[in-house]
Amino acid sequence: MELASQLSEDQREQAAELIRKLEDVFQETPGEARGVVHQIKTPPGQVIRESWRRIPQRLQSQIKTEIEMMLEKGIICRSHSDWRSPIVVVPNPDGKIHLCIDFQKVNAVAKFDAYPMPRVDELVENIGQARYISTLDLTKGYWQVLIAPEDQEKTAFATPWGLFQFRHMPFGLHGAAAMFQRLMDRVLAPHMGEEGALKSSLQYSSFYSEIYLDHTIQEVSVPPKIILQNNFKLKGQFL
Repeated sequence: MELASQLSEDQREQAAELIRKLEDVFQETPGEARGVVHQIKTPPGQVIRESWRRIPQRLQSQIKTEIEMMLEKGIICRSHSDWRSPIVVVPNPDGKIHLCIDFQKVNAVAKFDAYPMPRVDELVENIGQARYISTLDLTKGYWQVLIAPEDQEKTAFATPWGLFQFRHMPFGLHGAAAMFQRLMDRVLAPHMGEEGALKSSLQYSSFYSEIYLDHTIQEVSVPPKIILQNNFKLKGQFL
């Protein structure tokens, strides 16, 4: 948890005390959201099975490490699926890699979810006059939503070390953004639009106030408590 340097000593103490009270919410390991699963609705009998792509030797060590981490955390599991999608490796500027799955063909046959996304311009306008803004960032947000057991096989992907499938919702899967926004809107709905308004945008939630004391004690504590009830885990920053 990071506190902005502009806060006074008293403000930092208030924020630190709140964080201590809610320490179970702020974790680096994703939670498992209660009461919701992501479904991948496809035509009966439909199977997508693509050839797996060669992975450059120089990247295999990093990819294997990433897969082992996901296995250890229960994000993925070994698979016997007849579905198969290929890996896509996206290099980061720091030399590390971002492991993605090319779900284009799976997405092409999956039912579309038209749930609306928030407009960035409206979010910016709403917080334009705020003196204090806090952002709550869900730890690896999509991973906190489980995939329906009967649909997990549709997320199978091939690697040099075997076939795996997701237990938790991966980025890039059709309908994942809509599912996540719908979930956040439902969870945070009781506090949307109130004074010190709360807004959600994909894996981020922002809320703002013109008075720090109200912002910290009355408002900042509310979303983490709600999210704790739903078994989410968070990162955050006070600005």
